[in-house]
Amino acid sequence: MLRRTLGLVVRHKFPLRQYSHPAHSHPESHVELKSDVEPKTLDSVSDIIAAYRAACPHPVFALTTPGLAATEPAPTTIEDALQAAGIARDEYDTWKPVISASTLSSALDAANSVLALDNPSSLRPFPSWVLLNLLSNKPASRMEASVAYRLALSQSVDSSQELTPPLLILVAYWLAHFGMLGPLHRTILHLTRTCPDILPEHISLLIRILVAHAPQGTELQAELSILLKFAIRHRLLLSPLTYRTILDDHATSPTVANLVEVHMKTCGFTPNYVHTRALLRIYGQGGQRGRAADSWRRIRYGELHGPPPSYISRKDFKLRMLEDYLKSFKKTGDINQYLKYLSEITARAQEERRTKSYYVSEPASAKPTLPTSDKFYPSIWLQVIRTAAQDPGTPLNVLLSVYDEGRQHISDSSVVHFATFLLIKGLMRRRSLKEIVPLLTDVMPHKDNFSTSQLTIVVEAMTMLGRPDAAFHLMRQSLARTIKTSSGTAVPLIDTQMINSFMIGLLRIGRPDAVFYIWDTMPRIFGVEPSAVSFAIVLKAARVARKCEGTLQVALEDFGLRHILPSSMASSELERAPQKLDREQAIEGLERMLKPDSDRAMTGFWRGQRAGTVALRTARQIILGNWPELASLKSPVPAARKNASAQAVAPMSDLYRSILHPDNEFLGQDLLESASTGTPQEGGATPYYGILPHDPMFRALMDLLADEERTWHVPLVLKWMRYLAVGPSKTTLATALVYWAEVSLDGPWIEKMKGTESNRYMMLVRWLTDWVGSQRMPQRADMQMALQRVQYCRDMRELGAPPKDIEVDVDAWLK
Repeated sequence: MLRRTLGLVVRHKFPLRQYSHPAHSHPESHVELKSDVEPKTLDSVSDIIAAYRAACPHPVFALTTPGLAATEPAPTTIEDALQAAGIARDEYDTWKPVISASTLSSALDAANSVLALDNPSSLRPFPSWVLLNLLSNKPASRMEASVAYRLALSQSVDSSQELTPPLLILVAYWLAHFGMLGPLHRTILHLTRTCPDILPEHISLLIRILVAHAPQGTELQAELSILLKFAIRHRLLLSPLTYRTILDDHATSPTVANLVEVHMKTCGFTPNYVHTRALLRIYGQGGQRGRAADSWRRIRYGELHGPPPSYISRKDFKLRMLEDYLKSFKKTGDINQYLKYLSEITARAQEERRTKSYYVSEPASAKPTLPTSDKFYPSIWLQVIRTAAQDPGTPLNVLLSVYDEGRQHISDSSVVHFATFLLIKGLMRRRSLKEIVPLLTDVMPHKDNFSTSQLTIVVEAMTMLGRPDAAFHLMRQSLARTIKTSSGTAVPLIDTQMINSFMIGLLRIGRPDAVFYIWDTMPRIFGVEPSAVSFAIVLKAARVARKCEGTLQVALEDFGLRHILPSSMASSELERAPQKLDREQAIEGLERMLKPDSDRAMTGFWRGQRAGTVALRTARQIILGNWPELASLKSPVPAARKNASAQAVAPMSDLYRSILHPDNEFLGQDLLESASTGTPQEGGATPYYGILPHDPMFRALMDLLADEERTWHVPLVLKWMRYLAVGPSKTTLATALVYWAEVSLDGPWIEKMKGTESNRYMMLVRWLTDWVGSQRMPQRADMQMALQRVQYCRDMRELGAPPKDIEVDVDAWLK
């Protein structure tokens, strides 16, 4: 009811005939897309193989597992199938126990018997047709999916060029099914970088699989971006169903939507109404006003392929398009000015209609108007509240007055309820916590009907009010609840994004110890897997924890004498090994840790060690565990010193090294060795398959490296980002250059002696320019903001703290 009333989620099903055709003569635009033979859903391996066989037939598919037969006539005898596939009968009889197995586990056992492998870790290449049969069996666990993934990547591309794409596509399907985003990213990079003959059908099928089965989030958008950029670079035509799959998905980001537009333009296609309507929704939700305005202009003026559909003139449909466009506004003054303009245009249009003796329908190019000027539309008011709450320049009294005025005119309680959550989110951004208390009192009676986003806002608000214990209690009450998605699938109410918001709230009130504990126990307590955003929060918490470290603690820890500390200063056993606790113990431990009357002192340690050391070790496990080839990469530019303080401590040694040993990279002290103390997976923890590093996570890693006096590793982290195809933002590049200047620049006299070409700072600038291009390099304003950000974090002497002058009746909320 709420979504239907507000029109916030618009998902229309249109016939495929509305998709675009070539806009002009194009050398590749005459290729007919086989949308009629593609299955509309890819729910199983059978659907995937059937779709692949329809686009790329191969005789080896006749030997696939029973139940995966294609629609075309099969060979009459097994000998005919073997002859067509070029497989000897003896080879087929040898591998027959493997391809006849009903499960992946039994197939692997049969393969071990065939290969006589005593050590399963020493993998030898399988015949491609055998591996294709083996991957058609569903893995029973992440471990089996990992084995299948290793088998597929160990296959030689030169020996089976035609079968490598379907092998990797099947592996990508299972990895997406189990949420193994790290191996999935490596598989996609392997496909796009090593396979010489990738067809458009391969990219289309892989995109549809990812959208249908991969976990929704920023990680999925990164994978789609890689595939779309590859298709643009190689001018691969994608099917209409692929466009529709991407644009109909409500998790699609503006970056991916823009790549879809670029791909259409590259291939000579003109978007139709369905495309443009979806682009308006995506750009509006992403706050990209210019692109949203361009999409709406094309709809209004009919600059689309084909005639406009009849429903475009309906008032409710116009209102929904207006709502999506208003979401793109970031300033309250801009949205007020635009609504004033619409009101004037609407009043003028109504006056013209009253003076005419007959009714004339509006042309498609008419200026946009409000449906009527004398009715208060709740959906328009919601968009004004959303923009005012997100705009930091809107005064607090103006925001509250707009909210109070709307409540007086709107009788629909669901609309007011939705606006209240928008207001709470905006007040948290402003740190106006006193005004949040009465709003929480209004919404808490409906806590049993909270959606995931609403519960996330309430949990973060309670935490910032200084009651994380109440927030955790509310989440415990909701652990067993499920909600239904648009497809009708029941999913848990609590997701990773909610836990991330909880961790952010804890960090803001100065509780990095609780952040570390939740990271170690997240899957057991909440039943969700951490994401790259989760680990970025942990990296920030490790920086904050340095403010709690005492001089005596750090000295004794560095000398290995921490056992002599008094018990009041030492970490408890709960902190030393939280990853070893079972679910009930972990819940009890978090409850004790979040008690409001707890008198435990902050130590700044994690698992009995310095938080920064453990965080860097965990970063190594995440990055090198999923991409072991990164361990062989070297820094593109050597540093002049270890950290910013090294020059002041030893100026003569720094001068000696700068002149006589300019390429010294501090051998034996690199990030891999300094962060590898301890076991690779402490406490028997499972590998971090579900984490795909992104730009904010790498930026947080650079911040921690600088705080831990390992600034010389910044170029190495940038090289990791380049290998993993992670696009850096200007903020990340500016931050990296600020840190790099501290360890790369010598005194003016020394720099003059070495010359410009040997300047280490400029060497990194040239390397970055070659990577991202001159247009994406940070400018002076970006560098100034990065300098202010770095200085603010270093000058911060105290942790955040919950408010002490706000009274909260938590018992009344949780009744």
